[in-house]
Amino acid sequence: MKRFIPMFILFCLFALTGHALAYSVTLSPNFQSIQTGGSSRVDVNLSVTPGEQLFGFNLALTFDPAILRFDSLLFSTPITNDYLAGFTPPSAGSTNIVTFDAGLASLNGVTSDTTLASLYFTGIGVGTSQLDLSGTVLDLDPATDLVPVSATGSIQSTSAPAPVPEPATCLLLGSALAGMVGLRKKLQKA
Repeated sequence: MKRFIPMFILFCLFALTGHALAYSVTLSPNFQSIQTGGSSRVDVNLSVTPGEQLFGFNLALTFDPAILRFDSLLFSTPITNDYLAGFTPPSAGSTNIVTFDAGLASLNGVTSDTTLASLYFTGIGVGTSQLDLSGTVLDLDPATDLVPVSATGSIQSTSAPAPVPEPATCLLLGSALAGMVGLRKKLQKA
């Protein structure tokens, strides 16, 4: 019995460690800076441990709607080819969250690292919006089933600089003013 307990603990550590790291998600780029009115693309990347196969996922990304406006979401080619996928854009009741999910629709699931989706935003306010991704990944292996995943990132939106007039515009304006001054002097002499 004394040998059974340490062997059982060792077995559990090896079994659980291998499955706990089966999947991980990241946001790429992790940080970016845009100007107000500028656009931003954020990729949701999935890392898959060899021997695993993605059955599906259910993810939610939150952001600050005072700084960013959600524009669109595009699933990557492996997801559009082999999965039934969809997303729910922000709505009146939840203006700061985008949810997206997919389920395997063929026999060929994702078995290697890939980009799940790309999300597009526009900067509408000044500040930094935290991006928080959370959800679950569904594995075909019954030992792991639902694997919780999460990732964070941020987008900084800065104010656009004041437009600087180009030299030709200044020259045109200056010559127009000089012509008006000359015309006034000519009319005063006559």
